[in-house]
Amino acid sequence: MAAKVRDALLRDGYSVYSEVPLMSQCIDIVAVDENSDRVLAIECKLRDWRRALTQVTSHRLACDEVAICLPLVDKRSAPLDQCQQSGVGLLLYDDEADSLTVVVEPTLIDQQWQPARSWLLAAIAACQHKGRGGSEI
Repeated sequence: MAAKVRDALLRDGYSVYSEVPLMSQCIDIVAVDENSDRVLAIECKLRDWRRALTQVTSHRLACDEVAICLPLVDKRSAPLDQCQQSGVGLLLYDDEADSLTVVVEPTLIDQQWQPARSWLLAAIAACQHKGRGGSEI
């Protein structure tokens, strides 16, 4: 699913990077909005949305926005309340339609921890160098 989500984000004009290291974790997808330079971290999960919520919590240290992405199976079972309460965006990927829908907009994080932000930007630059990011995916 992550590869298809990356493709959808690329079509929407983002620079997209996969498996970006941040401290002791890897972020599934980092999407950079070229117009605003906002950095969005996305954790993709087929089932365990609770784990995805836990993972994106630590990504807040370095990113402007965080979100989880789940497959569109049953929209009624999606964790709408949990995402809204925590400021985490919720994306649903529809495999049949090959489309990505934003169900809950992520809340803008107005303050990052600068060392973590610097590490993330360095990791993105390394991904570009290795051909794991940007429009080359």
